[in-house]
Amino acid sequence: MAEVALLTEEPSLRGTLRRLAPFLRPHALPAVVAVTLTLSASLAWVLVAPMVGAITAAVLDADRDGVLVAGLVLLGLAVARTVLSWAGELLLAVVGERVVRGIREKVVDRLAAAPLRFVEAHRGGELLTRATTEIELLSTFVRSQLPAAVSVLGYLVFAVVVLVAYSWLLAALLLVLFVPLSLLVMRSFERAAGSAFTAEAAARAAVAATFGETVAAREAVQAAGAEQVWGRRFAERTGALLAAVRRTIRALNRLPLAVAVEAVTTAALLAAGGALIAAGRIDVPTVAVFVVATRTLFDSFTEATGLVGEFQESRVAVARLTDLLAATGPAAPAAPAPDARTARHPAGPGRLVLDGVGFGYTAGTPVLDGVSVTVDPGERLALVGRTGAGKSTLAKVVAGLYPPDRGRVTVDGTPLDALGPDELRHRVALVGQQVHVAAGSVLDNVTLVLGTPGRDEVERAVDALGLRRWIAGLGGLDADLGARGDRLSAGERQVLGLIRAALVAPAVLVLDEATADLDPTTAGLLEGALERIRDASTLVVIAHRPDTVARMDRVVTLDGGRVVADTGTPTEGAGSALLDHDRPRRPADHPAHGAGGPGR
Repeated sequence: MAEVALLTEEPSLRGTLRRLAPFLRPHALPAVVAVTLTLSASLAWVLVAPMVGAITAAVLDADRDGVLVAGLVLLGLAVARTVLSWAGELLLAVVGERVVRGIREKVVDRLAAAPLRFVEAHRGGELLTRATTEIELLSTFVRSQLPAAVSVLGYLVFAVVVLVAYSWLLAALLLVLFVPLSLLVMRSFERAAGSAFTAEAAARAAVAATFGETVAAREAVQAAGAEQVWGRRFAERTGALLAAVRRTIRALNRLPLAVAVEAVTTAALLAAGGALIAAGRIDVPTVAVFVVATRTLFDSFTEATGLVGEFQESRVAVARLTDLLAATGPAAPAAPAPDARTARHPAGPGRLVLDGVGFGYTAGTPVLDGVSVTVDPGERLALVGRTGAGKSTLAKVVAGLYPPDRGRVTVDGTPLDALGPDELRHRVALVGQQVHVAAGSVLDNVTLVLGTPGRDEVERAVDALGLRRWIAGLGGLDADLGARGDRLSAGERQVLGLIRAALVAPAVLVLDEATADLDPTTAGLLEGALERIRDASTLVVIAHRPDTVARMDRVVTLDGGRVVADTGTPTEGAGSALLDHDRPRRPADHPAHGAGGPGR
């Protein structure tokens, strides 16, 4: 059995920028321009201190013209810094948002194309958090923190150069005293924060996943009176999140130590400056330059310490996003069969062949074992069997959602793994038991198919399936179906699924019948639509109702993942013994399953 790629709960933060590089390269030029503008603004701000020193010297010399000139230069530097900073930060934020947009679209594309095994192997909240919360964190960083980080870094570098030029003695004292102590504080924070932030992100994802599961299972929870059980489970997750947040806060509390470092450094500089003035080694304007520059230098460093925590969160977000992209990376494309490279399948029913198909959710526990079935073009085949026989799993294998571990599935002689995604959907369509209905109108929902069918095409498909009166009863194609399609029963959702299938006109249509207890009206809609679609597609139905079995040309029975019978349409009364609702299997007969769910 092929191994399922799994997400890493707490991915490594090493090489984060390297993993982000492919998304940065397309925007290299505007990024360089933005950084250059931002650094120029930082340089203009650094040069304010020398101008203050020049004004101080002019005042001491009673040089009114010198004061005026230095003041005008100071004003020009302030204006230049404002304009350059605005332009650089705006451009940098735009570039950052473009990078985030690229990541967001890549994540959506990868999740949409991810194998069903991958999706089923992870909790929905984990995937949702990585696809939304982590991207939002990254977006916030590039919108605000990244421009500030570039500006602060530039100021720190330029300020040190200017201070060395004015007095290497005071600059050396500043570097020897301030830099090592500051780096010690930052290193202490980094050691504590590395695992703390990733643990907090994982804990938040677990809370989101548990909450999502609680909402999805609300009816079952209330019906079983299990509110307290779910409440305790959610409390455990929130308790773990609280512990992770406390750990993060303890790491962040190390950053204010930088304030104490600044106080010690300022006192030492003032004492050393006074001594050097008394010794005639430097003058008062030089001390004025150091006082102004170091004050702004300390403010910049304080801002930098605040950005470190946000940068750490962004590193975690990038690590978790790139981990998701790596786990959902495109597989090496299989060499397509000659006829799969060119045109789509010819209109009309296709020939479906399953040759020794085997599949399992976990290694050593097959759900399907050596299934071999041939369905001729236009044939209607009922697939029956008790619960756990592997019927729904086989339907997903036939639809290409699960690649078989052994054997192969072909349509009109072409293996499914030799078809591209679009061609596969034209060859085989699956209408499952749980047809997803999105918020919006009937038209919005039935057009959730390959291509862009227009209203006229939808109306023709509705008429071809004999569903015009039913659509009118809903209020027409523009009728709103509610937030989650709550207006529709499971059977009516499958009717929508059949309209979608008719718009694609697949060579093979697989229907996993909703339940054995459809109301007569809905059952009549489904049966009538299936009768009308038979000329366009070969039909495979996982049947739960004797009436459905009786309408089929042929019946294949699964038991324990194997074909145990392949007969014509059963006589009245005989078919009911084959249906899974008639007698459940013994617990010992059920195959074990992994995260992918049961194979019915």
